[in-house]
Amino acid sequence: MMCVDFRDGANPESDEVADFWGYQYCTEMVMPFSRDGVNDMFWDEPWDLQATVEGCKKQWGVTPRPLWATTEWGGKDLRAASNIVFSNGLLDPWHGGGVLQDVSDTVVSVIIPEDPQSVIAVRNTERNFIRQWIDESRLKTSATETKSANMLHVDKKDTDKGGETYATQATSVQQGATSVHERGHASSEYVRLGKEWVVKGGEAELAESL
Repeated sequence: MMCVDFRDGANPESDEVADFWGYQYCTEMVMPFSRDGVNDMFWDEPWDLQATVEGCKKQWGVTPRPLWATTEWGGKDLRAASNIVFSNGLLDPWHGGGVLQDVSDTVVSVIIPEDPQSVIAVRNTERNFIRQWIDESRLKTSATETKSANMLHVDKKDTDKGGETYATQATSVQQGATSVHERGHASSEYVRLGKEWVVKGGEAELAESL
């Protein structure tokens, strides 16, 4: 018979995962555990917060925040929550800490007895709720996108009108450039004629000097 060390985990291959749970316990999910040896089969060990704090500091270098989960998630007050399905199996010893009754129309509780067929029924219930919430979200998204598209269409019309105005202004500029070109052409002709007159005048002066 192989001897085992009671200090080892039940499954050495998953001991690392258990260590990760210890880190989460110390940083987020501080849950008091105690036993009295009267109402259970264990030895007496009352809950000691100070010992828990010292153990978390020693192993992980962090200080537990016992009320963090309650502050972050609202504790048992779920009136402001929505779109949650809480499923709890009665064979799970943790189900006592679960939500076992509907809180509202969108925060619902489903119980899983030991019958596997009930698990299938619960999954179908969860799937139906999730499908309903996704469809509602898609309808809201579609309505928002349609409204945005209509606004863009109106802006495009204004932009088109602005483009027409810009085109008119560009035509005016082009026409103005043509006028400038024509004036420039006339000026060139004037300069050219003046140059010819100067040349001819120079020839006449040269003839007189001879």
